[in-house]
Amino acid sequence: TFFFSPRFSPLPFFAQEGIITDLQGKINEYAQKLIDLSNTKKTLANEIVYFTSQIELTRLQILQTENFVQSLQVEIADLAIKIDQLDLDLNVLSSVFITQTDQNYKLQKKLPPFVSLLFGNFNEFLKQQKYLTVVQKNCRDTLLNMETVRTNYDIQKQAKAQKQKELETLQERL
Repeated sequence: TFFFSPRFSPLPFFAQEGIITDLQGKINEYAQKLIDLSNTKKTLANEIVYFTSQIELTRLQILQTENFVQSLQVEIADLAIKIDQLDLDLNVLSSVFITQTDQNYKLQKKLPPFVSLLFGNFNEFLKQQKYLTVVQKNCRDTLLNMETVRTNYDIQKQAKAQKQKELETLQERL
């Protein structure tokens, strides 16, 4: 009977060497595939981390933009209130100015200064001149206040328009 032993193979030696070479080639091929797959795995893992980071960055940018939009909406509402108040102040100052101008005109129309000086009391003339000076000063002050309020009104309206434009841009971007 024929006994099989690992030392004594029924295949000739040169045939065993070919099988070993083929097996070593296959081993090397699969080892290289494992290395390639490992590198691919690392690359895919890096891609996943990269995309996750980009998603988080975008989420945070959206959150920041939403917060900025809310802040702009509050600022616009505040500016609208300020503009309304400035409009009311301007109306009040205009009314005061009209009243002061009317009083000033009536006072000057009563009697020309030289007539009251010739025919009237000198003290009365001085009182009238002092009152006229005070009224004229108040008119000047009122005009200056009106100009200041009007300038503030224009500045606030421009700021509101700019904030609204920023808000529209951010909402489009969002």
